[in-house]
Amino acid sequence: MLVVGLGKSGIAAAQYGVAKGYRVTVTDQKSADALAHASLQLEGLPLQWALGGHDPKLFENQELVVVSPGVAPQLEGLQRARALNIPIVGEMELALQQLEKPIVAVTGTNGKTTTVTLIDHLLKTGGVQTLLAGNVGTPLLQVLEEARQAQWLVLEVSSFQIETSPTLAPAISVWLNVTEDHLDWHETFESYAAAKARMMQATRSSGVAIYNADDLLVAHLTAKMPVPVLPFSVQKQLLTGGWVEEGTLCIRMKSGGVVTRYPLDQTALKGIHNW
Repeated sequence: MLVVGLGKSGIAAAQYGVAKGYRVTVTDQKSADALAHASLQLEGLPLQWALGGHDPKLFENQELVVVSPGVAPQLEGLQRARALNIPIVGEMELALQQLEKPIVAVTGTNGKTTTVTLIDHLLKTGGVQTLLAGNVGTPLLQVLEEARQAQWLVLEVSSFQIETSPTLAPAISVWLNVTEDHLDWHETFESYAAAKARMMQATRSSGVAIYNADDLLVAHLTAKMPVPVLPFSVQKQLLTGGWVEEGTLCIRMKSGGVVTRYPLDQTALKGIHNW
């Protein structure tokens, strides 16, 4: 097993690989001195180290390549692995393969961390045992045992993690917005947006995909998906979903259904982005 990149997710993947009995090699562009923090966390583990660059030959004789989110897919070694049909996954995928839990997954260019933190807080306050992980700063693989005990997983998911987590199938997916970002990784804005759309498409048929109706591209890519969808808006009234109207948060779960209203002057949260 080859672990590419020794950030938080790479460290968690290396530790997991050793625990599972893989012969693990770790590679990073940085030098050993620059990776002192990783060395401390991996000290004593039977690892092969290849630092100061990614030798393409390392990728050729592997059962599995685990790639960190910041590593671009155009890397020569990754291209060689694909040509040899070697599986390439992210750390989150390794964790998901060990778990059968309902997931709330949130993606978007901006606002992901605020949103997952609020969702996790609301669920915990309502008595639901949750685990918050993912791009919010805690690799899911790092908290695998805690995840086994949770009723729901709340995951902040980047476009990188969507691309390398093929079994991600949220019970509830949320797409906040999309603007040009990470084009060094995705190369085009279209491929970046398509990566986020894939998470929505993977939503379970028994679940729901929640999307921002005020973001025209998000609405275009989500509204006609073959999964149940609910939009939200701060600009207009909707037939279903959530919207802001005269200082009130309005929720209608199905067309023709009852509108539940929550006066916004009774919440400590301020600003349209929080509503």
